[in-house]
Amino acid sequence: MYDFIRANQLNIMLFLCGACSAVFFLLFITRFISETRRRAVILMELIAFFLIFFDRFAYIYAVPDILW
Repeated sequence: MYDFIRANQLNIMLFLCGACSAVFFLLFITRFISETRRRAVILMELIAFFLIFFDRFAYIYAVPDILW
């Protein structure tokens, strides 16, 4: 199982970026929760997206011999 995760780490991170962006979009168009709570959750999703996205690039450019 560990080898599977290690082999597909970049794909998993890309999937998580997509999940964060989907939740961000859905929160952006919803009117169900209050404005302050919605703004807080939108910011958390946006920050999580950028953290995962830049961490993915760090793996790509810093350690390509381990991942490939």
